[in-house]
Amino acid sequence: MYAFDVDPEEVAWYHANVDNEQPVTTIQQGIYCVDDVRNIWNTYKPKIVKCDIEEAESNILQLSDAEFSTIDLWAVETHSDELEQGFKDKFECCGYELFGYINLTHATHVRVLFARKNK
Repeated sequence: MYAFDVDPEEVAWYHANVDNEQPVTTIQQGIYCVDDVRNIWNTYKPKIVKCDIEEAESNILQLSDAEFSTIDLWAVETHSDELEQGFKDKFECCGYELFGYINLTHATHVRVLFARKNK
C-alpha cells in the first residue's frame, strides 16, 4: 500500500505513530493536476484507491475512462455535491457498482463513496 501526503508533518506523524510492520510506503507528494494522477498510476499500478485529497479529487475525474477503469475498488471522499455527482457519473459510465457511502457527521457536505468494478 502506498500513502501519499503533501504535508511532511503528516508523513512524519505516520512514521512516528503507526506500526512499522504494516505494508505501507509513505510518499510525500501532492496531487495538483491530472498528470500527477497519471504519474502515480503509471509508477505504482494501484488496484485499490482510497483518496481524501481535499477537493483535488477533480484531477482524478479528468482521467480517461480507460485510465480510471484500471482501478478495481474505490473509496473516495468527496468535498462537494459536484464532486460526489462527478464520481457517481464516472462510476456508472465506467461500469462500477456503487455499493456504499458514508455521510460524515462533522461535515455534512462530505461523503465517502465506495465502488467496485462490475463483474
